[in-house]
Amino acid sequence: MSDAAIMRTTEGLEVRLRPVSRVLIQSVQRAVERELRAKGLPLDPPTYEVVTATGDKEVHAHDEDSISTDEEREAWEAHLAARETLQDEANARVAKTVVVGGVICDDPPDSWVEDMRYLGVELPEDPRDLKYAYLEMEILKTPADLMRAMAGVMRLSLEGAPKETIESIEALFRRALEGDAPQVPATEER
Repeated sequence: MSDAAIMRTTEGLEVRLRPVSRVLIQSVQRAVERELRAKGLPLDPPTYEVVTATGDKEVHAHDEDSISTDEEREAWEAHLAARETLQDEANARVAKTVVVGGVICDDPPDSWVEDMRYLGVELPEDPRDLKYAYLEMEILKTPADLMRAMAGVMRLSLEGAPKETIESIEALFRRALEGDAPQVPATEER
């Protein structure tokens, strides 16, 4: 394994990293969108109809400037809230995918699980969620650790991509951890 695949945490632990498939990440993003659509969230902008000079009807998506009624404003605000939910859910799921898939780690030891239960910490039953909880609570304890791990995994995952692309994705992860990620579509295609 190359030196680029080793990360040192703030506590001094050496953590091995591996790439995560870009196709997997895109599939996770699409899954989140599909789930939210199934719940009925208005991810697409509300529409309105206009009648052309020839009498044909055209359907157009609203934007902030085309809203003229309270009902349209309410639909627009519901759409914006749904898009924010999509972005938040997709970011969380992608982060989980990158960490669980890209950070090589043994399952949590029974002693750690016992310690957490002794402290009253509710732990997930699903072994994959338990491993993610372990990574967040015990291995990648600080925001800096989490950011370095995610950036390292993405760097490995994008090997061969232009340097600007890698830097842009690392900046996006930094802003996401700081709560200042731009609102971008969660998926590239439908």
